[in-house]
Amino acid sequence: MDDDLKQHAKRFRALSDETRLRILQILWSHGETCVCELMEALKMTQSNISFHLNTLRNAGLVSDRKMGKWVFYTANDEAVAALGAVLGGIFDPERRFSERLQDSIYSLCCDGQNPLSREAVASLCCSRKRAAVEREAISKRKKVG
Repeated sequence: MDDDLKQHAKRFRALSDETRLRILQILWSHGETCVCELMEALKMTQSNISFHLNTLRNAGLVSDRKMGKWVFYTANDEAVAALGAVLGGIFDPERRFSERLQDSIYSLCCDGQNPLSREAVASLCCSRKRAAVEREAISKRKKVG
């Protein structure tokens, strides 16, 4: 799993540049594309395009095929789809807020009846303060109930 995360991080770093995103978008939508076609589409020099393609290739996002003096690139469908799945899994709306830690600041800021001020919540960085606030909240609930 850690190796997968490292590979995903490497791929996201490769996509942190607008030019590389544009190149991958072209390759994804148009299929195999020659470097000269990318130069024309992006109005960039061959050396600049090659630099970005090398970064994408090292991240496993594209592959190349040489034919004579020409080099053709294609998007690695599996790698691109995997990134989409990673983002979908991380940012799945169904999972949002469902995995909060029980021992988190959220459980301390409001006991359902007596919300704490922002200052009070911010001061809860120490576990002893947290424990005292929890005891006080339990005590208040017992008095009310």
